[in-house]
Amino acid sequence: MRELFSRELLADIHIRLDREGLQGLTEKESTVLLSETITHSATLTMEHAETQTDRLIQHINAQTERLVQHMDAQTDRLIQHMDAQTDRLVQHMDAQTQQLMKHSEIQTDRILRELQPIREDLAYFRLRAKFLIGGVWAVAASIIAGILLQFFVK
Repeated sequence: MRELFSRELLADIHIRLDREGLQGLTEKESTVLLSETITHSATLTMEHAETQTDRLIQHINAQTERLVQHMDAQTDRLIQHMDAQTDRLVQHMDAQTQQLMKHSEIQTDRILRELQPIREDLAYFRLRAKFLIGGVWAVAASIIAGILLQFFVK
């Protein structure tokens, strides 16, 4: 920091102050001494502020690091908890799926039992239709054969 007054002037004023006290100083010398004291105090205050700022920065950095570590630990805890809950949900979903599949099988068997008489009726109808169609073909073949026989016999 730049000095406002020369060292020699300040040394002379201090010597006179030590010898004669405040009464031996002129108003100008008292002003110089007061200015030098204020400048020195301001310098000390700024140095103290810088020191405190550095200490605060170090403290903030340390606290930030602690917070980051704590947040990392909490994140890990949350991830573990989420994994456990996901596993629990998957197991529950698997159990529900098994129940639904079992219920679906029961309902399918019930539907098949309900359809069984209809299947039997359809099978009987098919058999009767085959006999009927076979009979119609037999009658048609016999008529065609009769017509052909008459045609050739004449």
